[in-house]
Amino acid sequence: MTSQSQQGPDRSEDIAARARSFAPVVWLVGKVQSGKSSIVRTLTRSSEAEVGLGFEACTKTSRVFDFPKEAPIIRFLDTRGVGEVGYDPAPDIAFCEDRSHLVLAVVKAADMEQQSVLNVLKVIRKRHRDWPIVVAQTSLHELYEAGKSHVLPYPFDAKRDGEQSPLQRALAHQRSLFAKLGDDVRFVPLDFTLEADGYTPADYGHDALVEALIAAAPQAVAAVLSELPASVAG
Repeated sequence: MTSQSQQGPDRSEDIAARARSFAPVVWLVGKVQSGKSSIVRTLTRSSEAEVGLGFEACTKTSRVFDFPKEAPIIRFLDTRGVGEVGYDPAPDIAFCEDRSHLVLAVVKAADMEQQSVLNVLKVIRKRHRDWPIVVAQTSLHELYEAGKSHVLPYPFDAKRDGEQSPLQRALAHQRSLFAKLGDDVRFVPLDFTLEADGYTPADYGHDALVEALIAAAPQAVAAVLSELPASVAG
């Protein structure tokens, strides 16, 4: 006779598997070290995401982070092959095709060479014109003047370039590159750091990112995004 304790783990896995089959996928497309794991960590408040724990391989070139793991309401697909010779996005597109979908491109604000990311997004747009794309422009502090910190309140407007500081010029240039994908692409400058880095708040641009994702996403994804943890800045 099977005991209750023996049934428990199997039952839990059944629940998790069923949840995964329905959970919408947010596909993060960006180079290595562009800030994808930091975004997953900040949106879910899971420290496992930052150190690579909690991710599971799902295709040859990608891994997925389920949140929460025991019964996922959302899945984050992290593509690792972008920028590498011979990367083919087809398997990753296939992984997402039967799910409610949103593409989150992740680019460092200081990195002007984004052709590899653009190439992947062009393939996605060709096959799925209706998939919304949000571009997160990360690591803003790398372009701050010496001794400067985050400008508060959060000042960025995707429709306005503002003053022509090195940071603003970099953001505007990147927007000009990705704007070729269509006028419905949304841009969100952000800077997700650790407390030890000394920037306050550590989740700078969190609310702007969540708002952009909700505005761009299909209804099923938007509903889930609205349930994610709030900004630590309050």
